[in-house]
Amino acid sequence: MKTKTILIITIIISLFASFLSFADEKPSKNYGKDLTAKKVTKFKDAVSNPGKFKSKDILVEGTVKSVCQTKGCWMEITDGKEIMRVKFEGYSFFVPYDSKGKKVKIQGKVNRETVKEATYKHWLEEAGEPAEFIDKIKGDQKVVMFTATGVVMEQGSEFTPEQLDKIQGKTKKEDSEGHNH
Repeated sequence: MKTKTILIITIIISLFASFLSFADEKPSKNYGKDLTAKKVTKFKDAVSNPGKFKSKDILVEGTVKSVCQTKGCWMEITDGKEIMRVKFEGYSFFVPYDSKGKKVKIQGKVNRETVKEATYKHWLEEAGEPAEFIDKIKGDQKVVMFTATGVVMEQGSEFTPEQLDKIQGKTKKEDSEGHNH
């Protein structure tokens, strides 16, 4: 009888512990293709030496710092120190406007690019940065660019009706890179 009671108590405690760990998990949402890479590359390594990963698909984790507020066609992520700009392979998927502050895992390729001043300022406008800040940008900018094939976002949300309209082309405005916004 004593053994049976201990077994029942052990089962109840195990079930309760499983429930608690499941409750702590934050739901995530996938945008783009499913992530297949298993090993996470350190954010700092990807930013400081993108050439080391040339032509390799890597998996990186970070927190969304900003998102394109025109269509959701890019985001910037950070590890708290460094910043990486993320675009989506082939302009084939988007992320919700309210992604700022959410944790993400992204898979794709990283490199360093030189971006024209006008394009860089355009990105800052799309992020909603103040004009005084944008006006201080002078000359082309070197940017660590990540081309993501997929994004998994903790507590990812659905698109707003307004954003869906823009994604589906109901309101079009072409930017300097030829993207319809």
